[in-house]
Amino acid sequence: MYGAPKIHKSGISLRPILSAIHTCSSDLSKHLVTKLAPLTVNEYTLKTTYEFLELIKYVVDANNFVMCSFDIESLFIYTSLRETLEIILEQLFLNREDIFEGFNEKQFKILLELATTISKFMFNDKLYEQVDGVAMGS
Repeated sequence: MYGAPKIHKSGISLRPILSAIHTCSSDLSKHLVTKLAPLTVNEYTLKTTYEFLELIKYVVDANNFVMCSFDIESLFIYTSLRETLEIILEQLFLNREDIFEGFNEKQFKILLELATTISKFMFNDKLYEQVDGVAMGS
């Protein structure tokens, strides 16, 4: 675990980041990310700042528009991990008999749970377990 400074906030507090590199579930997680990535793409999705710049480069009458940025107080609101896993399964298995990447719904649920619910980490020489949610960086 390490901290990333919140330099835009007064007092420069730290945002805790849990490094999941080389953990027991990191390879499974990386594999699942490639399989689930298509679920996260829509017409409003941009991957990089450069993609955004390329998109706005051709805006007609750009001088008639104003760009603004907002400071979001809580971008990572609490979302139930169980609920999130159920939403993923609903999207992948519209029909309970469907097969995704060679797995049925029950098998794929086990893979998702293995990748997200086994979160142990060391901090100040003590072993901790994340009991709900998913840590940033994992």
